[in-house]
Amino acid sequence: MEIFKGHIKVDKSTYQTNVKNIYAIGDVIGPPWLAHVASAEGIHCVEKIKGLNPHDINYDNIPGCTYCQPQVASIGLTEAKAKEKGYEIKVGKFPFMASGKALRLVKERDL
Repeated sequence: MEIFKGHIKVDKSTYQTNVKNIYAIGDVIGPPWLAHVASAEGIHCVEKIKGLNPHDINYDNIPGCTYCQPQVASIGLTEAKAKEKGYEIKVGKFPFMASGKALRLVKERDL
């Protein structure tokens, strides 16, 4: 089985490895390492095996999270990736101190 950068290499349109009838999904094929992505990959893979025609997974449009306090979520391209792809972008910023939850966490921790 072919390994690339520590992960099993697959054809992302079918999730088949370079070994006939062997498929891989989820963490073993590399980032993003998220349960909801692995679930979508599994469904896609099985539907392909059954001869159905599922839509490919758009890896640029996957919700993600950063495990911190307060919690942070993201979706889509990073600023750097958007610029790299030639998009004209606008950047918005929101101070955490304007968030009631962030203020409460600061007080709890005496930060």
